[in-house]
Amino acid sequence: MKKGLFLLALGAFLLPQSLLAQDTTKAWTTGAQLNLTFSQTALSNWQAGGDNALSGNALFSAFANRSVGRWHWDNSLDVAYGVNIVDGDFTKTDDRLELNSKLGHDLANPNWRATGSFTFRTQFYEGVDEDDVRISDWMAPGYIFVGIGADYVPAENLSIYISPLTSKMTFVLDQDLANDGAFGVDAAERDTAGNIITEGQQVRVEAGAFVKIVYTKTNLIENVDFSNKLDLYANYLENFGNIDINWEMLFTAKVNSWLSASLSLTMIYDDDIMIDRRDSEGNVIGAGPAAQFKEVFGAGLTFKLP
Repeated sequence: MKKGLFLLALGAFLLPQSLLAQDTTKAWTTGAQLNLTFSQTALSNWQAGGDNALSGNALFSAFANRSVGRWHWDNSLDVAYGVNIVDGDFTKTDDRLELNSKLGHDLANPNWRATGSFTFRTQFYEGVDEDDVRISDWMAPGYIFVGIGADYVPAENLSIYISPLTSKMTFVLDQDLANDGAFGVDAAERDTAGNIITEGQQVRVEAGAFVKIVYTKTNLIENVDFSNKLDLYANYLENFGNIDINWEMLFTAKVNSWLSASLSLTMIYDDDIMIDRRDSEGNVIGAGPAAQFKEVFGAGLTFKLP
């Protein structure tokens, strides 16, 4: 089962290379950008109190696109990692790896393309909750989306991809988390004493509908660039009315060619991810799906690569 899923995902990613490899004269359109933001607080005999603190965040984005005749192959990579260190205590503030690939063929209306898509998303390092208990790790979760549909591209900076058939594969390769049923996989079967009879499943497969909207705008206002990515997924087999959401927005204000300020906003909702609910004293009183929000604002260095 797992081998078959891996081969399916690998084939979806490698197929465009074989289709477009015949024409090597067509150039790639590529680009990349690295944003580094940071802040520091250092105190000595400071009567008002406070803690020494250091924080930093790195965001790398790249794309590589190619068109041959009526075929179009679009690829993007986003990598982010951030830390906050307060008096030697290390806290992760951002951790993301995402790869997207689409192969499309123009239809009678060139604004529409018959398209196959591949998305891979995970994180690099383990994450812990307020009680320092591990709740995530590399490929726990990891997500792969493979689908077919239509891509509406009325302009170079806007894409609306609609897929009536997309397979979503959720991986939880940390067995302890899989045994707990984290991220929607089947939990371990246990006896009345809590001993494991059957290990939890590390892979969950869903079939559903998928919509992805990507919009970018240079100089949204003077010297401010904007990018927006919205993913929507509905599982046909379970709770179809519940929509998984992954929404990312990034504003980048340029001071000069290498100095900038950035604001990143992320909202995630997944009906399969249980979030601890706590009382006013921080005690866990339950768990359930909930919207997750993240905001990162900082000033730092920006490097654009060809």
